Amino acid sequence: MSDSEDDWDIDVDAALEEKNQKAKEEEMTIDDIEEEKRKKAEAEAAAAPKVKKVVKKKEDEEEKDVAYDVALQDPVAEKIRRQKLVEEADARMAADLFSGVSKAQENLEKEKAAEEAEAAKKSSCSSHESGG
Repeated sequence: MSDSEDDWDIDVDAALEEKNQKAKEEEMTIDDIEEEKRKKAEAEAAAAPKVKKVVKKKEDEEEKDVAYDVALQDPVAEKIRRQKLVEEADARMAADLFSGVSKAQENLEKEKAAEEAEAAKKSSCSSHESGG
């Protein structure tokens, strides 16, 4: 009789849940399925530890800084190196500051040159007409 009791030992709640899940999946559209996958992926990403990524970034920054900011033994070479770093930083800042201005300035200069050329042609034409 113990064997027959084991046959009837079924988890009704789990079976009902499984049946409901299958029915729900059959009713779902492709968009619903994709939305569910996206939400699941977001939840997993949110649950993933982010500390490891931050630690790696700090290590990478330290390696870059160490290679870039090593003082030289020769004082003259060190002064030249620092001057070069300052000039590079200034050049980057100037390029960033004037990135859009240089094109506008060039256009203004071209327009002025064209206007001057037209004015010169007009004055030369008017002088030829009055002299002829």
